[in-house]
Amino acid sequence: MSKHSDKELLKKRKKKKEEKKKKRKNLSEEIKVSLPHKFSLLENYEIVLNFINSLLKRVSYKTKILTLNMIDIKYMDVAALIYTKIILRLLKKENKNLELRGYYPSNPKVKDLLIRSGISIGEEEKVSIFKIRDGKKVNTNLIPEIIRDLENENIKISLASQKALYSILLELMDNTEQHAYPDSTKENNWYFYLQPQEGKIKFVFLDSGEGITETIRKQNFYLSINNSKKVSLANTFDDSTILRMALAGYRVSATRKSNRNKGLPNIFNRSQLEEIKNLKIISRKAAFNFNDDLDLVEELKGTLFYWEVDII
Repeated sequence: MSKHSDKELLKKRKKKKEEKKKKRKNLSEEIKVSLPHKFSLLENYEIVLNFINSLLKRVSYKTKILTLNMIDIKYMDVAALIYTKIILRLLKKENKNLELRGYYPSNPKVKDLLIRSGISIGEEEKVSIFKIRDGKKVNTNLIPEIIRDLENENIKISLASQKALYSILLELMDNTEQHAYPDSTKENNWYFYLQPQEGKIKFVFLDSGEGITETIRKQNFYLSINNSKKVSLANTFDDSTILRMALAGYRVSATRKSNRNKGLPNIFNRSQLEEIKNLKIISRKAAFNFNDDLDLVEELKGTLFYWEVDII
């Protein structure tokens, strides 16, 4: 083979190598994903969590464009909606140059739910009083604002439900501070959203901190049995069991203060009294009223509370 032929061959190989490198670069710079048809964190949680966790692994500081194809979504619940909003916010926080693009669902109800909640891609948001609210600390003005907004829409709930709402939200906002990440650069917000639908109001509260069970595990608490034998929570019980113990009122408070975490059993008791209905909780892998109360395979970032109240 002549020297000229060798040079030509090397040039072709180099060009092919550069094209492959460029293709890989383009793939890493733009990510396109299609969302599950049933985008429900309440009913299809393993698939939804798997989708979001795989997305978190794929998106990096090199990613310039994230395109969400939502055309085929037939159903989306409020829990999946608010969690997606938080994940997109986290991705933007870690990569300020990330551009979000997308295709809205062809289903008009799902599209309307997205836009009215404040998630808009390429379109102006519709005016709606029921948008996702968020904060870092306890906001005592939140509850009166919610009641006023509901009444402005001629939506009424019982006095018992109003009292339950006030008590629950104060506790959950306070818990956000308790379960915050020690690293101040990480997300430590709470998010709240409600959706009136079919004679009831669906409430979702998400605490993006470490989570109830993780906070308890890090303290390496011991549970007294028969006032003598002590059992390590971290080494003995799964996350879902620890969550149920916290709800039941066992002394597993992360702050060791007697006035802390009384609201968790309070929330559970209000559910038992049916002041609130259909209470569901996910805290990282811990599940309450999900998955037969067994630990989930996929992890949720933070703690999510869902409940309903009847419209009167």
